[in-house]
Amino acid sequence: IALLLETFGDEALLRPAMHYRWNFRDTNDPFLTLEFARSMNPKATLEEAKAIAAPTMAKMNGYLPVLGVTEDTIPALEAAYEDLLARLNAHFADHPYLLGGKPSIADFGFIGPLYAHLGRDPYPANMMKAKAAQVWRWVERMNAPGLDVPELGDTTPEWIDPANLPDTLTDVLRWFSDYYLPEFQGLVAFINAHIAKTDIKAGDPVVSGPDQRSLGGFSYSDGKCTYQVAARHYTLYEIDRAFRAFDGLSADDQAVVRASLAPSGAEAFLEARPARAIARQNFKEVWAEA
Repeated sequence: IALLLETFGDEALLRPAMHYRWNFRDTNDPFLTLEFARSMNPKATLEEAKAIAAPTMAKMNGYLPVLGVTEDTIPALEAAYEDLLARLNAHFADHPYLLGGKPSIADFGFIGPLYAHLGRDPYPANMMKAKAAQVWRWVERMNAPGLDVPELGDTTPEWIDPANLPDTLTDVLRWFSDYYLPEFQGLVAFINAHIAKTDIKAGDPVVSGPDQRSLGGFSYSDGKCTYQVAARHYTLYEIDRAFRAFDGLSADDQAVVRASLAPSGAEAFLEARPARAIARQNFKEVWAEA
């Protein structure tokens, strides 16, 4: 369950992270300019930083369309993100971390976008503080050296019972079933079609050139909006760890996982698998053994 949530945080939250960073430039740019320039010249003035950061910022901003962020999709995207914030806010009111009283890899999957983009960039950070203060507290907690929970003083550093997920976590999982499962199923279908028509050997790179970011694109609908997106094969490399962890469980433990995920519909992620797994060699995605 933690490995599934890690993938959801890393991959499903990329779209709101990029939208709220690059489509609110008036508010975000002074901060972003210095942050991007800092990695190249920490002592740059604001004017120097603008010149240094401009090429990288323009390149990153250019990724919005292939992530499905367009004028047509933005209203649905924003409504979905605010819905997720509300569900996470309810969960973190009672639980310090996603899976209980101590952080798991699930929290580290979520903290990437919810801190680096949505929790630091001025526009979404202010939005989070105003609309989801408990989520902001979790962001603070994830950056604290210890269990920072004065508001949850009886918390013990233990994980919740996987056979008895709290309703608040089921609601979070249901959000990913509603908003992310259609994209994930579309990605698997696209990759399977590519596999079926391609002579693939183990170790072959998934993409042919160093500048190629995906094998193409596909469209899908979540019932509220239709998105045209790049087929990000890295998603399948990441979620394969959850598949392998699930397959390694006993039959009884697999039944517990299925029963825990079924009320949210997230069990369907376990069934949407590519015909061939993706591995990594020398920091590149390659096709695994058949």
